[in-house]
Order: sequence, then C-alpha cells, then structure tokens
Amino acid sequence: MKYQQLTNEEIIIDLMEKIDKIRIQKGLKDSDLVKLGGCANNIPYKLRQGTTGVTIASFIAVLRGVGELDRLEKLFGEEIDFRPSMLLEKKTSNQKKSRVRKKTQIGTKPIQWGESK
Repeated sequence: MKYQQLTNEEIIIDLMEKIDKIRIQKGLKDSDLVKLGGCANNIPYKLRQGTTGVTIASFIAVLRGVGELDRLEKLFGEEIDFRPSMLLEKKTSNQKKSRVRKKTQIGTKPIQWGESK
C-alpha cells in the first residue's frame, strides 16, 4: 500500500487492520490485547476508527499486546553512526576536484645555459 497517497487516518486504519490480522491469528481478543499491552480499553477501537489523537505510546502498547513490538526494530534497522563531520565529508567528496596548474611568472626571461645565444 502506498502510504504517501493516504491520509493519516487511512494509514492508522490500515496499520490497525494488520495488527488485527496478527491478533486473530494468535487467538487474542481485544480484552487480551488491552491487558497484555497495558493500554486503555478504548484504544483498539480508536485505532480502528483512524482517530489521530491516539498517542504513539498507545500504539506501542497495542503492539506489545499482540507480541509484535520487535517489528519497530525491524522498521528502523540498525542504529546509524552519525557524526557532523560526515556531512562535511559528503560535501567535499561530491565537489569536483579542481585542476592544479603550474604557475608561470610573467615578465621573466627563461634561463639560457652555455654559449647559445
């Protein structure tokens, strides 16, 4: 599903539909989900309705209730090592290398060796 094209409410509804499929596969009721996750009784209903006022903590509690909290880890992957110097390194590697030319001095005569004149 292309979440870029959906509203926030539609995304919430879709996510809750996926969580409901997992809950049903595991044979859990809403009351089990609330009890295991530690969220309020009305949170699963609000998520199914696409209510945008539900906190991220409540969503995490629902994931905990179905035993799928590790999916958040998979979503964001490994921790990224970020240092501000990485931005500087990226900028300098993207810039074109300028050509270095040998400088000549204007107004000087070339040196002549020997008796050639």
